Amino acid sequence: MSQELSAEYIQQVLQGISVPPQPQIMVDLQMEQVMPDPDLKAIAKLIGQDPGLSGALLKLVNSPFFGLANRIASIQQAVNLLGCNTVINLINAQSIRGELTDEAIVNLNRFWDTAQDVAMTCLTLAKRIGYRAPDEAYTLGQFFTTAASR
Repeated sequence: MSQELSAEYIQQVLQGISVPPQPQIMVDLQMEQVMPDPDLKAIAKLIGQDPGLSGALLKLVNSPFFGLANRIASIQQAVNLLGCNTVINLINAQSIRGELTDEAIVNLNRFWDTAQDVAMTCLTLAKRIGYRAPDEAYTLGQFFTTAASR
C-alpha cells in the first residue's frame, strides 16, 4: 500500500485537523526520517504521542483514497499501511501547518501533557482488563482529551 499521495490530496484530507503538532515531536520525527533506514515502529510511537498527528494520520488512512474495508484505529497499523514516504509527507504537511508562536506553545503544553496522561491511563487500563487492542484505547484517550478541550 505504498501509493504516492499528492500534496494537494494530503492538504484536503487534513482540513479540520486543528490541533497543532508538538514541536519536539516534530523534531524527533524529522530526525528519524533522515535516517538511512527510518524505523516505522519508532515513527508510529512518536506520532502516537501527539493528538494532532495521530488524528491526521488516522483521517488520512481512513480516507476514501485507500478504500479500506475496515476502519483503522491503531497508529502502528496506519503507519505500516501507509509506508514511510506517505507518513513523512503527512508529517511535513502538518509541520508547515503547525507554525506556532512561543506563547502558543507554552499555552498548549498543558493540553499536550494532559492528552498524553489520559492516553497512558487508557492504555494501562486496557492492558489490565485484557482488552485485545490496547493501542486503540491509547488513541481513544488522546482523542477524548482533544474533544473535551473544545
